[in-house]
Amino acid sequence: MSSDTTQAVSLTRNPHYWGPKPPMSKISFNVITGGDNTSQLRCARLDPRGRWWPISRPRRSGRPSRREPLHAAGLTTTFLTLDISSGPLRDVHVRKAIAYSIDRAGVMAAGYGKYASLMRGLAPAGVLADVAPSVQEAEAFLAALPQYDLDPAKARSELAQSAYPHGFSLTIPTCRTRRSRS
Repeated sequence: MSSDTTQAVSLTRNPHYWGPKPPMSKISFNVITGGDNTSQLRCARLDPRGRWWPISRPRRSGRPSRREPLHAAGLTTTFLTLDISSGPLRDVHVRKAIAYSIDRAGVMAAGYGKYASLMRGLAPAGVLADVAPSVQEAEAFLAALPQYDLDPAKARSELAQSAYPHGFSLTIPTCRTRRSRS
């Protein structure tokens, strides 16, 4: 049994639209999860003529085509949360030491390659623009937030200022998602 799923959104031309008539009467966007082979097989079943464009396939050099792949920004955010209500994590210096000990750029590159960017907060500027006077002011707000990039010297300094200058032990519970395989 496979856990792959297909999701789709179809857009149909509005016959009552007063502006120029769009060239297509209907367009469908299918989101297909699963490995590359699974995706290709499912796409072939959806459209046996092969009119599909996998988002993950790199752009071909040369002449432009109507079949160029679409590269779109996703809204997925990956972050680490820790319970700071007890133990060593109650100490702000311990939390800063941990923050300075994580190579966020390296973790991002290893997990997502060039298809991701580091966020300066928990929401991108475009999302904050709905509650800020403008996107530019949202970006300025995010740029002003303190950042804790990998810096072992600062991590040691923060730990030295904590109630745990010689280190500590910490157990971090994790969640795992299991996929069924056939």
